[in-house]
Formats: sequence, C-alpha cells, structure tokens
Amino acid sequence: MSDGATAIMSSGPARTAPSIDPLAASASLWFVIAAMGQWLFAYYVVGVYGRNFAAAGLAGFAKTPLLHGYVAGDTLGNIASAAHILLAIVVHGAGPLQLVPWIRKRAPVFHRWNGRAFLVAAVASSLFGLYLQWARDAHQGLADVAGNTVTAALIILFAASALRHAVARNIAVHRRWALRLFLAASAVWFIRLGSYGAQFLEHVFAVEFAPGVDVSMNALKLLVPLGMLELYFWAHRHAGANGRIAVAALLLVMSVLTAVGVYAAATIKWLPAIRG
Repeated sequence: MSDGATAIMSSGPARTAPSIDPLAASASLWFVIAAMGQWLFAYYVVGVYGRNFAAAGLAGFAKTPLLHGYVAGDTLGNIASAAHILLAIVVHGAGPLQLVPWIRKRAPVFHRWNGRAFLVAAVASSLFGLYLQWARDAHQGLADVAGNTVTAALIILFAASALRHAVARNIAVHRRWALRLFLAASAVWFIRLGSYGAQFLEHVFAVEFAPGVDVSMNALKLLVPLGMLELYFWAHRHAGANGRIAVAALLLVMSVLTAVGVYAAATIKWLPAIRG
C-alpha cells in the first residue's frame, strides 16, 4: 500500500516534506511487513507444492491441500492446477520487488523484465484459477466463485491499464495502476491472512467470530486493500496535514493487522507444512 516504500508513486506535485513524513513512514512500514509476508508465502508454495511437483510431477498435487489439485485422467485440469499454484511463486516473489525504489532506479532493466514476468504470471494464474473454479468446481461455494471471478476481472483490467500507461511512458499513472494490480493479485494472500489471523485472535483472546466471516472475507480481500490504497492516493496528493496524519494512523492499524495475519499464517500453516 506504500507507493513503493516511500516514494515509488510520486504522482503529485512536489512537496516540502518534514524530516519525517508520517504518511510515507506508515506506508513504508506496511510495505515492509507485506513484502516479508509475500516472500514467506512464496517460500511456502515452493516448499510444499514445488517439492511435491518436483518429486511426482502433476500427480504430486494429490498430496497437497489444494482443492481438487489432482484428478486422475484430467490432464488439462491438472496442468491448469499446477500452473495456477506454481505461478504464485512469481506473483508473490516478484511482485514486492517492483515496489522497491532502489531497484527501480538502480536496475531499470531488471525492473522492466521483472514487471513483465509479474504481470503475465498474475493474469495467467487468475485465468487458470477461473478455469478450475468454473470447469472443475474447485471452490467453496458461490461467494468464493463470485469473489474470485471479480478478482480475476480486476487483475486483467489493472494489468492492461498498467501496461498501456507504461508503453505510453505515463509513468505516474502507470505506477498507480501497477499498485492496484499488486493488491488485486494479492487477494488470495489477503484472504489467508484474514482467515489465519481470525483463528489466532480467537485463540489468544478467546473470542468467536461470526459464522459468515469467511464469506465476508471474499469481499473484504478486495475492498479493504484497494479502498485503503485509494485513500492513500487522496492523502498523498490532496489532503492537508490533519488528513495525512489520519490516513497515516489508519495505515499503522493496517500494518499491525497485516503483521498479525502474517505471523498467524506462518505459524499455523506455512512453516509447519514446509517442515512436513
């Protein structure tokens, strides 16, 4: 949600910033936490799905938690399943690197090729995911199908817009669409943070979330990150001092919640699954 750790976006007019800009600092904090969480998730995919694929090919997905990951005799569906999950390594491994200003400035060739790989992987993975849900019934109900269909449509829209403005060298607008693409492509990651984060909070604080919380997360996985991003854009370009501080405070809350979700997902699911 950071515009690239502190200044990746820089889409508005130049400002005379204080020594510490709370909006930039809180956005940077969220980005660091998110990047670590995304790389942990990519590590999990390599350590579980990649390991099984290397050992047994497509049949190795029968030993993974992926819903309908392997169906005997359905070669096309099994290829789609493998591509959908393995492309997540590129999406969540390469995606955060696109938002690091140092890489963009010092390694522009890497930034361009890494961005192309991320964009292609995000679009392809979402299309394979749609195929699995619509053709193989690899879903957990209507809300899951609807949420992922909308997510795929947004990924394609955001990718096309980011690419169009990059080709036109309209870099400020390109970066805004690229950030939207990054968040939409992270929807699966966000829903895992929400699900395992809720489990963690239930255990620590002895609270119980409403039965429909998983259904709600199918909407919240898009509405919260993208809504927060648009609020950040507004604060970055138009808000006064009080507005910037308010949005910075909200970003701090989002950073804490993201950290809780990453910790919960890593300790409850990702790291234990890798250890086997």
